[in-house]
Amino acid sequence: STPLYSSAASDVYKRQVVRHTATDLASMLSYIPSVNTKVAQNLAATGKSFAEILQMPLSEIMEIEGVGKKTAEQILNAFNMRG
Repeated sequence: STPLYSSAASDVYKRQVVRHTATDLASMLSYIPSVNTKVAQNLAATGKSFAEILQMPLSEIMEIEGVGKKTAEQILNAFNMRG
């Protein structure tokens, strides 16, 4: 029998970046401690995915309006992305 999907198709799927609407992304980001609604909206407005935001360098996150060093560190530490 033929599988429903090939391993090649599965590999492509795993590499795709999940894109959420800006509203959904802002809602997800607002669960991070010290990220208020406005900061969450500003982060979502970057056009990056949730995963891409968590991979941003600290300095780049700090460029977002309303984000200082403490908030940027908490965003990254919320998911243990970096030490």
